[in-house]
Amino acid sequence: MQIVVVVNPVATAVVADPTLGDRVARALGDLPAEVLTVRTGHAGDAATLGGEHAGADVIVVVGGDGTLNGVASGLLGVPGGRAALAPFPAGSTNVVARSLGFDRRPDRALRQLVGALRSGRRAAGTVGRIDDRVFLANAGVGLDAAVVARAEAHPSRKHRLRGLWFLWCLGTEVLVGPLGRNGPQLEVVDGAGRRRRGRWVVALARSPYVWLGPLGVDLLPRRAPSGGSVLLLRSLGVSAVIDGLRAVADRGGVLGARLQHVDASGPVVISVDRPVPVQVDGEVVAPRPVATITFTPGGVTFVTP
Repeated sequence: MQIVVVVNPVATAVVADPTLGDRVARALGDLPAEVLTVRTGHAGDAATLGGEHAGADVIVVVGGDGTLNGVASGLLGVPGGRAALAPFPAGSTNVVARSLGFDRRPDRALRQLVGALRSGRRAAGTVGRIDDRVFLANAGVGLDAAVVARAEAHPSRKHRLRGLWFLWCLGTEVLVGPLGRNGPQLEVVDGAGRRRRGRWVVALARSPYVWLGPLGVDLLPRRAPSGGSVLLLRSLGVSAVIDGLRAVADRGGVLGARLQHVDASGPVVISVDRPVPVQVDGEVVAPRPVATITFTPGGVTFVTP
Protein backbone atom coordinates (compact mmCIF):
# COMPACT_ATOMS: atom_id res chain seq x y z
CA MET A 1 0.00 0.00 0.00
CA GLN A 2 1.27 3.46 -0.91
CA ILE A 3 0.32 6.26 1.49
CA VAL A 4 1.07 9.92 0.81
CA VAL A 5 0.85 12.32 3.77
CA VAL A 6 0.14 15.92 2.72
CA VAL A 7 0.92 18.34 5.55
CA ASN A 8 -0.17 21.98 5.65
CA PRO A 9 2.44 23.69 7.88
CA VAL A 10 0.11 26.62 8.64
CA ALA A 11 -2.90 24.52 9.68
CA THR A 12 -4.08 25.33 13.20
CA ALA A 13 -2.98 22.08 14.86
CA VAL A 14 0.33 21.99 12.98
CA VAL A 15 1.19 25.54 14.07
CA ALA A 16 0.41 24.48 17.65
CA ASP A 17 2.55 21.32 17.24
CA PRO A 18 5.02 21.56 14.32
CA THR A 19 5.94 17.87 14.82
CA LEU A 20 2.37 16.70 14.09
CA GLY A 21 2.93 15.85 10.42
CA ASP A 22 6.04 13.83 11.24
CA ARG A 23 4.23 12.03 14.07
CA VAL A 24 1.45 11.04 11.70
CA ALA A 25 3.97 9.72 9.17
CA ARG A 26 5.87 7.75 11.84
CA ALA A 27 2.69 6.15 13.13
CA LEU A 28 1.75 5.09 9.61
CA GLY A 29 5.24 3.66 9.17
CA ASP A 30 4.20 0.78 11.42
CA LEU A 31 1.76 -0.35 8.72
CA PRO A 32 2.77 -2.58 5.79
CA ALA A 33 2.97 0.47 3.56
CA GLU A 34 5.30 2.82 1.74
CA VAL A 35 4.81 6.27 3.31
CA LEU A 36 5.79 9.53 1.63
CA THR A 37 5.42 12.92 3.36
CA VAL A 38 5.04 16.12 1.36
CA ARG A 39 4.22 19.66 2.48
CA THR A 40 2.34 22.57 1.01
CA GLY A 41 4.16 25.88 0.77
CA HIS A 42 2.07 28.15 -1.41
CA ALA A 43 -1.49 28.63 -2.56
CA GLY A 44 -2.39 25.91 -5.06
CA ASP A 45 0.15 23.41 -3.76
CA ALA A 46 -2.52 21.13 -2.29
CA ALA A 47 -4.21 20.74 -5.67
CA THR A 48 -0.88 20.12 -7.37
CA LEU A 49 0.04 17.44 -4.83
CA GLY A 50 -3.38 15.82 -5.11
CA GLY A 51 -2.92 15.51 -8.86
CA GLU A 52 0.65 14.27 -8.63
CA HIS A 53 -0.27 11.50 -6.19
CA ALA A 54 -3.68 10.54 -7.60
CA GLY A 55 -2.37 7.01 -8.20
CA ALA A 56 -1.51 6.38 -4.55
CA ASP A 57 -3.68 4.07 -2.48
CA VAL A 58 -4.36 6.68 0.21
CA ILE A 59 -3.70 10.39 0.61
CA VAL A 60 -3.72 11.50 4.25
CA VAL A 61 -4.40 15.23 4.50
CA VAL A 62 -3.03 16.82 7.69
CA GLY A 63 -4.85 20.13 7.51
CA GLY A 64 -8.32 21.62 7.48
CA ASP A 65 -11.21 21.58 5.04
CA GLY A 66 -9.43 24.03 2.70
CA THR A 67 -6.36 21.82 2.35
CA LEU A 68 -8.57 18.77 1.85
CA ASN A 69 -10.53 20.65 -0.82
CA GLY A 70 -7.32 21.47 -2.68
CA VAL A 71 -6.06 17.88 -2.59
CA ALA A 72 -9.46 16.58 -3.73
CA SER A 73 -9.61 19.10 -6.57
CA GLY A 74 -6.25 17.92 -7.86
CA LEU A 75 -7.12 14.24 -7.40
CA LEU A 76 -10.48 14.55 -9.17
CA GLY A 77 -8.85 16.39 -12.03
CA VAL A 78 -6.83 13.31 -12.99
CA PRO A 79 -8.73 10.75 -15.09
CA GLY A 80 -8.70 7.45 -13.24
CA GLY A 81 -7.36 8.98 -10.01
CA ARG A 82 -7.99 6.25 -7.45
CA ALA A 83 -6.58 7.46 -4.13
CA ALA A 84 -8.82 7.32 -1.07
CA LEU A 85 -8.78 10.49 1.03
CA ALA A 86 -8.08 10.34 4.77
CA PRO A 87 -8.77 13.79 6.29
CA PHE A 88 -6.77 14.23 9.49
CA PRO A 89 -8.36 17.03 11.59
CA ALA A 90 -5.67 19.71 11.86
CA GLY A 91 -7.63 22.81 10.81
CA SER A 92 -9.88 25.13 12.78
CA THR A 93 -13.21 23.36 12.16
CA ASN A 94 -12.52 20.13 10.17
CA VAL A 95 -16.11 19.64 9.01
CA VAL A 96 -15.39 16.67 6.73
CA ALA A 97 -13.03 14.80 9.08
CA ARG A 98 -15.36 15.13 12.04
CA SER A 99 -18.48 14.26 10.05
CA LEU A 100 -16.73 11.01 9.11
CA GLY A 101 -16.17 10.28 12.80
CA PHE A 102 -12.58 11.38 13.42
CA ASP A 103 -11.99 12.84 16.87
CA ARG A 104 -11.10 16.54 17.00
CA ARG A 105 -8.15 15.74 19.32
CA PRO A 106 -5.06 14.87 17.23
CA ASP A 107 -3.77 12.00 19.40
CA ARG A 108 -7.11 10.21 19.34
CA ALA A 109 -7.60 10.95 15.65
CA LEU A 110 -4.18 9.43 14.93
CA ARG A 111 -5.11 6.19 16.68
CA GLN A 112 -8.36 6.12 14.68
CA LEU A 113 -6.48 6.72 11.43
CA VAL A 114 -4.00 3.89 12.02
CA GLY A 115 -6.83 1.53 12.91
CA ALA A 116 -8.85 2.52 9.86
CA LEU A 117 -5.92 1.98 7.49
CA ARG A 118 -5.05 -1.32 9.12
CA SER A 119 -8.62 -2.58 8.69
CA GLY A 120 -9.20 -1.03 5.26
CA ARG A 121 -12.41 0.82 6.19
CA ARG A 122 -13.72 3.00 3.36
CA ALA A 123 -16.90 4.93 2.52
CA ALA A 124 -18.09 6.61 -0.66
CA GLY A 125 -18.73 10.35 -0.42
CA THR A 126 -20.59 12.94 -2.47
CA VAL A 127 -18.66 15.52 -4.48
CA GLY A 128 -20.35 18.87 -4.96
CA ARG A 129 -19.45 21.42 -7.60
CA ILE A 130 -20.31 25.08 -7.87
CA ASP A 131 -19.37 25.99 -11.42
CA ASP A 132 -15.80 24.68 -11.79
CA ARG A 133 -15.02 24.46 -8.06
CA VAL A 134 -15.22 21.22 -6.06
CA PHE A 135 -16.55 21.04 -2.50
CA LEU A 136 -16.67 18.10 -0.09
CA ALA A 137 -18.43 19.78 2.87
CA ASN A 138 -20.50 22.74 1.70
CA ALA A 139 -20.67 25.79 -0.52
CA GLY A 140 -22.64 29.00 -0.11
CA VAL A 141 -23.80 31.90 -2.25
CA GLY A 142 -24.38 35.32 -0.70
CA LEU A 143 -24.57 35.72 3.07
CA ASP A 144 -22.70 32.49 3.85
CA ALA A 145 -19.68 33.60 1.83
CA ALA A 146 -19.77 37.09 3.34
CA VAL A 147 -19.63 35.58 6.85
CA VAL A 148 -16.64 33.42 5.88
CA ALA A 149 -14.86 36.45 4.35
CA ARG A 150 -15.44 38.48 7.53
CA ALA A 151 -14.16 35.62 9.70
CA GLU A 152 -11.08 34.95 7.56
CA ALA A 153 -10.11 38.64 7.66
CA HIS A 154 -9.03 38.11 11.30
CA PRO A 155 -7.20 34.75 11.40
CA SER A 156 -5.96 35.17 14.98
CA ARG A 157 -9.52 35.63 16.25
CA LYS A 158 -10.67 32.70 14.13
CA HIS A 159 -8.02 30.40 15.61
CA ARG A 160 -8.59 31.62 19.17
CA LEU A 161 -12.40 31.83 19.27
CA ARG A 162 -13.28 29.29 16.54
CA GLY A 163 -17.04 28.69 16.45
CA LEU A 164 -17.84 31.71 18.61
CA TRP A 165 -16.07 33.95 16.12
CA PHE A 166 -18.18 32.62 13.26
CA LEU A 167 -21.35 33.27 15.27
CA TRP A 168 -20.20 36.85 15.91
CA CYS A 169 -19.47 37.35 12.21
CA LEU A 170 -22.88 35.92 11.29
CA GLY A 171 -24.71 38.31 13.60
CA THR A 172 -22.66 41.27 12.38
CA GLU A 173 -23.24 40.43 8.74
CA VAL A 174 -26.98 39.98 9.22
CA LEU A 175 -27.38 43.28 11.07
CA VAL A 176 -25.01 45.63 9.23
CA GLY A 177 -23.43 43.78 6.31
CA PRO A 178 -24.20 44.54 2.64
CA LEU A 179 -25.66 41.05 2.18
CA GLY A 180 -27.66 41.11 5.41
CA ARG A 181 -31.21 42.32 5.94
CA ASN A 182 -31.05 44.73 3.02
CA GLY A 183 -29.05 42.55 0.67
CA PRO A 184 -30.02 41.46 -2.85
CA GLN A 185 -32.58 38.78 -3.69
CA LEU A 186 -31.27 35.58 -5.26
CA GLU A 187 -33.31 33.84 -7.94
CA VAL A 188 -33.02 30.06 -7.83
CA VAL A 189 -34.03 27.61 -10.57
CA ASP A 190 -34.11 24.14 -9.02
CA GLY A 191 -33.38 20.76 -10.56
CA ALA A 192 -36.99 20.45 -11.76
CA GLY A 193 -37.03 23.90 -13.39
CA ARG A 194 -39.07 25.63 -10.68
CA ARG A 195 -38.20 29.24 -9.75
CA ARG A 196 -38.14 30.81 -6.32
CA ARG A 197 -36.43 33.74 -4.60
CA GLY A 198 -34.51 34.10 -1.35
CA ARG A 199 -31.60 35.68 0.46
CA TRP A 200 -29.04 32.91 0.86
CA VAL A 201 -28.26 29.53 -0.74
CA VAL A 202 -26.19 26.78 0.85
CA ALA A 203 -25.24 23.48 -0.79
CA LEU A 204 -24.38 20.52 1.44
CA ALA A 205 -22.29 17.59 0.25
CA ARG A 206 -22.45 16.25 3.80
CA SER A 207 -23.75 17.22 7.22
CA PRO A 208 -23.37 18.86 9.70
CA TYR A 209 -22.90 22.30 8.21
CA VAL A 210 -20.30 23.38 10.79
CA TRP A 211 -19.00 22.40 14.20
CA LEU A 212 -19.12 24.71 17.22
CA GLY A 213 -16.80 22.91 19.62
CA PRO A 214 -18.41 19.49 20.24
CA LEU A 215 -21.75 20.57 18.73
CA GLY A 216 -22.49 19.81 15.10
CA VAL A 217 -24.82 22.40 13.55
CA ASP A 218 -27.28 20.60 11.27
CA LEU A 219 -29.32 22.66 8.84
CA LEU A 220 -31.37 19.59 7.95
CA PRO A 221 -33.68 18.10 10.59
CA ARG A 222 -32.10 15.00 12.09
CA ARG A 223 -30.81 13.63 8.82
CA ALA A 224 -27.73 13.99 6.66
CA PRO A 225 -28.04 14.85 2.98
CA SER A 226 -28.19 11.82 0.71
CA GLY A 227 -26.34 12.61 -2.48
CA GLY A 228 -26.21 16.33 -1.71
CA SER A 229 -28.77 18.95 -0.69
CA VAL A 230 -29.44 22.60 -1.51
CA LEU A 231 -31.24 24.91 0.91
CA LEU A 232 -32.69 28.38 0.33
CA LEU A 233 -33.22 30.94 3.08
CA ARG A 234 -36.32 32.91 2.08
CA SER A 235 -36.09 35.78 4.56
CA LEU A 236 -33.37 37.21 6.75
CA GLY A 237 -33.27 39.19 9.95
CA VAL A 238 -32.80 38.97 13.70
CA SER A 239 -35.84 36.72 14.13
CA ALA A 240 -34.50 34.29 11.51
CA VAL A 241 -31.17 34.04 13.33
CA ILE A 242 -32.90 33.50 16.70
CA ASP A 243 -35.14 30.79 15.22
CA GLY A 244 -32.10 29.09 13.76
CA LEU A 245 -30.14 29.17 17.02
CA ARG A 246 -33.12 27.71 18.90
CA ALA A 247 -33.40 24.87 16.40
CA VAL A 248 -29.68 24.15 16.63
CA ALA A 249 -29.91 24.07 20.45
CA ASP A 250 -32.71 21.52 20.12
CA ARG A 251 -30.49 19.42 17.79
CA GLY A 252 -33.31 19.41 15.25
CA GLY A 253 -31.99 21.34 12.28
CA VAL A 254 -33.42 24.60 10.98
CA LEU A 255 -35.39 23.47 7.93
CA GLY A 256 -38.75 25.19 8.06
CA ALA A 257 -40.72 28.13 6.71
CA ARG A 258 -37.70 30.35 6.20
CA LEU A 259 -35.14 27.72 5.16
CA GLN A 260 -36.49 25.51 2.40
CA HIS A 261 -35.25 22.43 0.62
CA VAL A 262 -34.47 22.93 -3.09
CA ASP A 263 -34.81 20.08 -5.59
CA ALA A 264 -31.22 19.16 -6.52
CA SER A 265 -32.03 16.20 -8.77
CA GLY A 266 -30.55 18.26 -11.60
CA PRO A 267 -28.37 21.39 -11.79
CA VAL A 268 -29.47 24.23 -9.50
CA VAL A 269 -28.86 27.68 -11.00
CA ILE A 270 -28.61 30.81 -8.83
CA SER A 271 -28.64 34.29 -10.33
CA VAL A 272 -28.62 37.80 -8.87
CA ASP A 273 -28.59 41.32 -10.28
CA ARG A 274 -25.02 41.96 -9.16
CA PRO A 275 -22.02 39.72 -8.37
CA VAL A 276 -22.11 38.23 -4.88
CA PRO A 277 -19.40 36.26 -3.04
CA VAL A 278 -19.25 32.47 -3.08
CA GLN A 279 -17.52 30.15 -0.61
CA VAL A 280 -16.41 26.55 -1.16
CA ASP A 281 -15.35 24.54 1.89
CA GLY A 282 -14.57 27.74 3.78
CA GLU A 283 -12.64 29.49 1.00
CA VAL A 284 -14.14 32.64 -0.51
CA VAL A 285 -13.81 32.70 -4.30
CA ALA A 286 -14.48 35.37 -6.91
CA PRO A 287 -17.92 37.05 -6.76
CA ARG A 288 -20.26 36.13 -9.59
CA PRO A 289 -23.80 36.99 -10.77
CA VAL A 290 -24.65 33.39 -11.77
CA ALA A 291 -23.63 30.06 -10.21
CA THR A 292 -24.58 26.45 -10.98
CA ILE A 293 -24.55 23.71 -8.32
CA THR A 294 -24.31 19.99 -9.13
CA PHE A 295 -23.56 16.82 -7.16
CA THR A 296 -21.84 13.52 -7.93
CA PRO A 297 -22.84 10.87 -5.35
CA GLY A 298 -20.01 8.39 -4.77
CA GLY A 299 -17.54 10.70 -6.49
CA VAL A 300 -14.85 10.29 -3.83
CA THR A 301 -13.70 7.57 -1.44
CA PHE A 302 -12.90 8.37 2.21
CA VAL A 303 -10.99 6.41 4.83
CA THR A 304 -13.33 6.18 7.83
CA PRO A 305 -12.61 5.43 11.50
